[in-house]
Amino acid sequence: MLQTALDSVNKADSLYEYCQDAAVEAECRRLGLSSEEIALVRVKQEGLQDVKAVGTTGKRSVMLAVTIALLMHTETPMKPLWQELKAYKLDQMFLALVQSTEAPAKREGRSRGGGEQRSRDRGRDTGGGSNDRGSLEQSQSRSPDGRAGKGKGGGAGAGG
Repeated sequence: MLQTALDSVNKADSLYEYCQDAAVEAECRRLGLSSEEIALVRVKQEGLQDVKAVGTTGKRSVMLAVTIALLMHTETPMKPLWQELKAYKLDQMFLALVQSTEAPAKREGRSRGGGEQRSRDRGRDTGGGSNDRGSLEQSQSRSPDGRAGKGKGGGAGAGG
């Protein structure tokens, strides 16, 4: 998934590098994670080096977190990624995972206001903040078909 999201043929673990960010690490500790449990990384690709993500259960969790962070960060719908997910019948499960990273207030508001359809329309409403959570509230969400909508998130990925 990460290779498809970045349109790269390189090994997935060569597309990111470990980094430090005191604010992200502090937020992880606030959530109950120890320094030993978090793997904070950033994307190596030119123009995307501000995209950060945290994995907590090994290399695969890091790659998944980076993919989600990229979805949150980029303005393009990442059609190849969604096509690949759909080919393996993983698109709906991945969309549910992405949506589960949204801030609780957003999920509650959507459930009260007929938001089920809006949930299905979103494809990149996710992420966490590399600087602060406020940066997430300004992110754009984009569905697999490219429709845009305002969104905020919180979770595995970080962009900003």
